[in-house]
Amino acid sequence: MSTSPSTMVTSSSLETNSVNEGVLDRTGSGAKLLSKIINAARLSCDDPSQSRVFDALAKLLCESSPDKATRSEIFSQLDPSINLAFERLVCFSETSNTIRALSQQVTKLKGDLLAESVASEYLRFKNQELRASDESHQLIIKKLKSDLSKAQKKRGELSVKLSSTQEKARRRCSYLEKLMEVDVGNTKKSVARDIFIKYKSLTDKVFRAYSIPF
Repeated sequence: MSTSPSTMVTSSSLETNSVNEGVLDRTGSGAKLLSKIINAARLSCDDPSQSRVFDALAKLLCESSPDKATRSEIFSQLDPSINLAFERLVCFSETSNTIRALSQQVTKLKGDLLAESVASEYLRFKNQELRASDESHQLIIKKLKSDLSKAQKKRGELSVKLSSTQEKARRRCSYLEKLMEVDVGNTKKSVARDIFIKYKSLTDKVFRAYSIPF
């Protein structure tokens, strides 16, 4: 590939280039980074002839899949001042990888946080259910206590009525027993009187029949 004198580099620049080429090869994406370097050099270049060289290099890079030797030849056409930009680009690439790894960790932590949030929300929901269930049970217990209190009050009232009824029944039974005793006594007296009258009448007849004085 022919080059203009203005784009030739010194031996020290080539030595620096060789170092950068090694870094370029270690990145595993040399063609992509080299394309970025060429674009950066073209944008920062004020010399029309160098701009045409950069355009040609970019076109060559886009139209083919250059191997390591071709990339080295293309890289040698770049101005040594691009080395700093290249180093920054490589550093940016490494930083991007670090940021990507950190982003993956952040994404994982967000996923873990989301899972913990879901679990916490589920536990909060279950806690609310238990609270609602406990409140329902408390209402049931309160109602049962109220019903029990009413039943105990009713039982007390019935007990008082029963005691009063029992007392009335006892007094009535006692009264009836006395009436029965009086009635039995009167019946006995009436029977005894009837028997006495019958025996007296019979005795009188016997005495009269046999003229026995009495």
